[in-house]
Amino acid sequence: RFTKSVDKIQIRKKKGLSKENFVILRTARLSAEKSHADFLNVFKLVNEAVPHSRYLIAGSGPQRAKLIHIIKKLGLTDSVILLGERDDIEDLNAISDLAFVRGFGTESLEHLCAGIPVCSFDSDGAHEIIQHGNNGFLFQFTETTRMSKAIIGLAKNRQKLDAMRKA
Repeated sequence: RFTKSVDKIQIRKKKGLSKENFVILRTARLSAEKSHADFLNVFKLVNEAVPHSRYLIAGSGPQRAKLIHIIKKLGLTDSVILLGERDDIEDLNAISDLAFVRGFGTESLEHLCAGIPVCSFDSDGAHEIIQHGNNGFLFQFTETTRMSKAIIGLAKNRQKLDAMRKA
């Protein structure tokens, strides 16, 4: 695994997170083709069922203002953190329980190599590296409710989460 030894509790504390938070990470440019609005809608359902869940979005781009508007509209201002462009992705991976990705890409590999299960839409060859239920979850773009239910189940089952981290 591509992880470094870090003080996860201290890093979480710096980000305003506790050890009880279920943390979902997204590392991507803030642009329309990255499906941020879709993931925010999924996270809204997750957060309703798992109020201690948090969504960290690392990246910058032209859609930042639009995403802030969506976050406010969905009532997620206390649960979603826009981190901006980052150079500490290893630390963010270390404190995250799950990562959202839009398909096969470098970030998918980085998260999986760090032992972070990945939840993705089945596009761009994601099925080549993500084994549904084993090291992550794959869904069609229209399956946001099924995606949220899978994440909720994982957030409530630490044994399953630990098994997926090791896959």
